[in-house]
Amino acid sequence: MLPEWRITCFFVDRKFRGRGVASAALAGALDAIAQSGGGTVEAYPEDYNGREVSMFERHGFERLFRLDKHHWTVRKIIESTPTLDDEHVASPL
Repeated sequence: MLPEWRITCFFVDRKFRGRGVASAALAGALDAIAQSGGGTVEAYPEDYNGREVSMFERHGFERLFRLDKHHWTVRKIIESTPTLDDEHVASPL
């Protein structure tokens, strides 16, 4: 079964690495996916020093399999969350 969502790449300029930029981008993407109905998310982190995969694991992803020496497939199921618009819809009287 194919995932509903895929995260293929984050690029962070060297001068901003190690400051949580990629983690914040991932959190934002996962929040947008939840507000869009949720579903299965796969990502394919390039991992040369163990940090990239562990970032996904900190966000609740699990390793599925290694694609090659430096690439993994990771997956997470995202539940749907109501959007701000859904929460503030006026109900008929």
